[in-house]
Amino acid sequence: MIAYDFETTNIGAGTPRPLYLTAFSTEVEFHIATKIKDMQHLRNILVNSFLTDALAGCRFVAWNANQFDAYFIAAALLQQDGFIIRPYLTASRQLRGLRIIRSQDLDNKEAQGWEFLDGMAMLGLAGMSLSKFSKTFAPEHAKMTDAIDWSSESFDVNNALHRSYAARDSEALFYAMQRAQAILIEYFDQALAPTMGNACIKIFRRHLPEKITVRALPEKALAIVRDQVMRGGFCFCVGRYEGPIWKYDINQAYAAAMRDAKLPAGDCYHRLGALHPYARIYIARVTGKHPGNRIPFYVKTETGGRTKAVFVMDQIPDTWITSIEVEQLKREGWKLTITESYFFTDSFSMTEYVNRLEHLRTTCLGGPSGAIGTM
Repeated sequence: MIAYDFETTNIGAGTPRPLYLTAFSTEVEFHIATKIKDMQHLRNILVNSFLTDALAGCRFVAWNANQFDAYFIAAALLQQDGFIIRPYLTASRQLRGLRIIRSQDLDNKEAQGWEFLDGMAMLGLAGMSLSKFSKTFAPEHAKMTDAIDWSSESFDVNNALHRSYAARDSEALFYAMQRAQAILIEYFDQALAPTMGNACIKIFRRHLPEKITVRALPEKALAIVRDQVMRGGFCFCVGRYEGPIWKYDINQAYAAAMRDAKLPAGDCYHRLGALHPYARIYIARVTGKHPGNRIPFYVKTETGGRTKAVFVMDQIPDTWITSIEVEQLKREGWKLTITESYFFTDSFSMTEYVNRLEHLRTTCLGGPSGAIGTM
């Protein structure tokens, strides 16, 4: 792993221009600090110092790279032929890193290439500043946060303090990322991946209870889950209002769900009409009514051939929800009609695993907000 960082012109309208590049690692004794004349010059730096045979398979990591740094890398390499850029994208086309290979390795499945990744995505710490991250994970190499007043200064490659500030960013990121990876390996036997989600899925699979089989969903059921059942969080605005507001978030909601909920396992069967009398864990196609209800419910439904998120008050349109949601709505007084379902023959919970996580998080060195607790 090599940490790198760009210093640029001030962020504003248009595209900032990279002015200075630093990179640091003790794993491969790598240290670069150089002025950037233009994008062709940046390409030469990358080709001659980063994308070398000696560093094949290396991960270059920057903080918040998926918003800035990765685009500078891609733009520079696109100046000439010779390399293929393969972006890692989410289902919603959000960038999660780049993989670079030589053009001649297009059909070579064994080609290692190089990765340019975002430390923020690798750790799932969206929105955390490099200053806070380095202070938590590598306080002895923390970012030089207060050394320069950037509200009144712009980066100057001829200023020694500015150059030191830039170099420290790469050093701070490297040592903090090393600490984060060491924690993940020590407690979960898992190295960092391009995203924390990717690493966590591998950890999750290894901690499934014994004698549990989780099979792939039937293709139609998987499409339903992706399009309608998976909805994410939401905020509901009851009405227009001027004045102070408070936003509440349920912390550790995913952990609580994994500990307490029955998660689907075993075989999955499709059924039309009413729910199977022995179905306990399922997804169901429902409509519903609750006259006088005042608690909004968030669903996805198909309108004009497109899936649309809607808030409903007293009538649920044709949609798919989980068995847990069906039971909750019934407790709230909803009258539901089930017309189709996919039900599972087995279930499990991650009680033991989540309890272990919670115990570790609250008793570890530094507490929940320390390096171990954060990971």
